[in-house]
Amino acid sequence: MRLSIIFAVLLSFIAVTTAIACLPISAWAVGAPTDNYTIPDIPTDNTTPDEIKPDVNFLLDGPSLQAKSAPPGVIAAFTSVPERDKNRITADDKWFLDMDINEPGWIYIYEYYPQGSNPAGKWVAFKWHLKESGVWKLGPFSATADEPEGQHIYRIWFYSGGQWTGEDPSSQNINAITWTYSLNTPPFKIVSFEINPPAINAGEGTLLFWEAQGASSVEISGLGTMAGTSGTVMIKPAATTIYVLTARDAAGETLSRSATVTVSPVPFAEQAMKFLGNPVILIVLLAAAAIIVMAFMLVRRRHAEQIDAKETLSLPVLQTPEKPVEYRPQAATKAILEVPDGPDIKIAGSSKTVGRADLARNLEIDRLSLVSRQHFRITFSDEQYFIEDLGSSGGTSLNGADIRESGAVSLKDDDLIETAGAVKLRFHILP
Repeated sequence: MRLSIIFAVLLSFIAVTTAIACLPISAWAVGAPTDNYTIPDIPTDNTTPDEIKPDVNFLLDGPSLQAKSAPPGVIAAFTSVPERDKNRITADDKWFLDMDINEPGWIYIYEYYPQGSNPAGKWVAFKWHLKESGVWKLGPFSATADEPEGQHIYRIWFYSGGQWTGEDPSSQNINAITWTYSLNTPPFKIVSFEINPPAINAGEGTLLFWEAQGASSVEISGLGTMAGTSGTVMIKPAATTIYVLTARDAAGETLSRSATVTVSPVPFAEQAMKFLGNPVILIVLLAAAAIIVMAFMLVRRRHAEQIDAKETLSLPVLQTPEKPVEYRPQAATKAILEVPDGPDIKIAGSSKTVGRADLARNLEIDRLSLVSRQHFRITFSDEQYFIEDLGSSGGTSLNGADIRESGAVSLKDDDLIETAGAVKLRFHILP
């Protein structure tokens, strides 16, 4: 029983295989475009049937735009004359096929006729050997007297280097080009030309739609020649604009239609709120304001210091003796401030204020500008000396300690007084 079943299956397989082998070449592609994808035989030197070439001119039009490396690749393009959208062909038109192959190899092109046609299609090229890589231009093609109206499909296979086009050598990637044939040329007219929305605010965009039937070219004012006779494009006019579409057919006749987009200016308050509502803009404005205030304060301070320096320079300059003169204090002098490289500052009576004028002969202008006009005061009370900072900008230190906020501080013999880091003064009580 089991042997009889196996034998019956084997006979059925042999019968089906024999029937397929007896089919003619054209039958390999018979059927509607949606239910039959023919896979050509892999070509060899003795493959039958013989090569079929397109019955048109073909030439190598330029180098391949693909990388010259495995796997083999083919890119197909369709061009009608006159050129129309959606690859529409009429009885008076012609068309070309461009084949871009990246390696020498074999091209297979099968044309599927519209659904229900008999026959269902034909081979345009079979085992056609192209010996060079590059862009091959085939054409011009033209419709035959019995060309069926409706949708046609070119399916294209390419074989090179021992494999079909595609990543998998055991399968075929199929290129497909769809085109439509009709006996009559569609009437030349502008089907639509409109803007939606037709009114916008400045800075906004809107869509412009157009369709021109039977046109060979379309031009829109302000935009130039468009890529197709129908399409959509985003526009952002700065002001109210009238766009004019001009369509031209193969005979040179033209049709025109206009469409207007109204552009309203954005109210100033709305612009300001939108501008200030941006957190980045707000941070930048605040930072800029802070920088301006700081710069203004620095300029004012620098200006005041320059005025003080000019006033100091206007003071009479005393000649420094060539040789140091031994100090011999008068009876009224009870203490001194020892100044480096200069005459000492005498302290007589109950109070002495020391400032910029007292050090003008001892300091350079840049260091002198650090000393305030009235920097500190030394007073004598109850047989004791005291020192007090008078709110100087650079501060006063006593033996290295800042006394700006300390009020009157006790002063002893040989104490070191420093004014704003500009000069160090040594205090001495005279015997």
